[in-house]
Amino acid sequence: MIRKANRKILFLSLLFLAGLVYFLREGTPKNIFNKAEQSQIGNFDMLKFIQRQSAFNSNRSTWQAGTFCDKFVEHTYSEHYQVCMNDTSSRIDCFGTEYCGGISTCVLRNIGFLPASSYHLDEFADGGMWLNPENTTANLRSPQCKTTVEFGELLQHVDHGDYMEKIVEGVALAQPKGPCEVYIKGKVYIHIGHAAHIYFKILDWYNLFVAHEKFGGDNAYIIRLNKGETPFMFPEMEVKLFGNTRAVEDIPNGNKVHCADEIVIVPWSFTSVPFRCKNELSLVDQCFECKGAGLTDTYLSKFRAKVLNACGLVDNQRSVPTDGKVNLLVILRKPYIRSVNDKLSSFLRILTNQNELIDALKKSFPRATVNSIFMEDHSICEQISMVHEADIFMGVHGAGLVHLWWLTDNALMFELVPQTQISNPSFRMLSTLTGRRYHDYIINGAFDDYQITVDTQDVIKELVNQYPSLNPNVL
Repeated sequence: MIRKANRKILFLSLLFLAGLVYFLREGTPKNIFNKAEQSQIGNFDMLKFIQRQSAFNSNRSTWQAGTFCDKFVEHTYSEHYQVCMNDTSSRIDCFGTEYCGGISTCVLRNIGFLPASSYHLDEFADGGMWLNPENTTANLRSPQCKTTVEFGELLQHVDHGDYMEKIVEGVALAQPKGPCEVYIKGKVYIHIGHAAHIYFKILDWYNLFVAHEKFGGDNAYIIRLNKGETPFMFPEMEVKLFGNTRAVEDIPNGNKVHCADEIVIVPWSFTSVPFRCKNELSLVDQCFECKGAGLTDTYLSKFRAKVLNACGLVDNQRSVPTDGKVNLLVILRKPYIRSVNDKLSSFLRILTNQNELIDALKKSFPRATVNSIFMEDHSICEQISMVHEADIFMGVHGAGLVHLWWLTDNALMFELVPQTQISNPSFRMLSTLTGRRYHDYIINGAFDDYQITVDTQDVIKELVNQYPSLNPNVL
C-alpha cells in the first residue's frame, strides 16, 4: 500500500514538473486577456487592466534597439550585398535580413525599360528592363558590369517565386533596346499588384510604404506591374496612399524607351513582416513577443496612420463604453475565388446560421449597435471607416480580418476560428504586431472550409467574458 502511495506521489510530482517546464518554456497564452487573468480580476477591474496596459506602453515609441523586434520587425533590411557592379559604382544593390530568407529589396541604377513590351511580369523580367551603358553613346551594355555573387546571395534573400529574382537577373543580363527617349526624374518604385484578396493587397501596400520610408524620394514615380492573372484591387486607394502611381500599361508614350537614375524593386506581399512572422516556424515565437501596443513610431503604426489619413479619418481613440452602448461590427462572407486556379467551393467558410447569430447578438445586447455587412458591398475607405468606428470587430477567419489594423486601442478583434485554421495565426500575429486587442473563439466541429455553424449562446458568453461592458449590469 505504501509502495503504491509512493508511486502515486512520484507520478504526480513528475506531472507537476512537466507542467512547470511547459509553462516556463511556452509562457502564458498570448491573448491580451487569458482565462487565468479573467478569473483573477473582476469585470470592472478588467477596464482598469486595459488602462494600465495602455499606460505601461505609452512611454515607448518603438521596440528597444538591438532586440529581435527592432532588428527584424522594424529594421528588416539589415544586410547589404551587391549583385552587379562596375569599376565606378554599384549598379544593383540588394538588402535582406539575417533572420530568414525571402525578405529582400533591390535598388537598380541607370536603368532603361520599354513599358509597351512589359505589360505583364514575365515580359518585364524577360528583357523589358536593362542596365544602360556607362557610356550613353554606346549601343551595347558595358562589359564592365559583372555579377559579383552570381545571384547566389540574392536567391538566399528572395522568396521562392518572387518576381524580384526574375527582374534582377533579367536586368543584369538583358541588352539595351535603344537610347533613352523619356527620362523619369527622381526615384522610381516598382511593385507587383496581383493580390487577389484584401489581406495580400494590404501587405503589398505595406511593403511599398516601408520601402518608400527606407529609400526615400518625395513625389516618387510608382509603377505597378500586373502578373496577368487577376484584376487589380482598389487602384484609387493606391493613388490616395502614394500619389504618383500608375499601372505599367498606363504609362504615357509606352512604346518609347524610358530611363531612370534609380529604381527600387519592392518585394511582393509574401515577403512582408506580418506574413513571414506567421508563416515561418523559426520566427513565430519570437514575433509573438513583438507586442506593438502603445508603440507610435514603428512602420506598422505609421502605415496605419497613413491609411486612416488617406481615407480622411481622424484616429479617434475612444474609451471603453461603460453603458453597454457598444458598436459591434460583424463581417459576413460570400463565395469567392482567390486566383484563376482556385475552385469556388474551396474557400467559402460561410456561417450556416449567420442570421441566427446576428439576431442573438441584438437580443442579448439591446443597448449595442450591431451591424452585419459584406465588405465587398463597400468602397475600401468605407470598409476602413466602419472597422475604425467599431468597438468589437467579429468575423470568421478570412482575408477581410486584415482590417483589424485600423481598430482603436481599446477595440477588440473577435475572430471565429474553424478547426482547420487553428494552425494559421495570421490575425493573432497581426494584432500582436500592431498592438490591437484580440481573442480567438475556436468553433467546435468546424473541420472543413466549406460551411460552418456556431453555438450562438456560447459565442455570446465568450464575448461578454472578453468585453464585459457589453453587459453594463456587471460593472
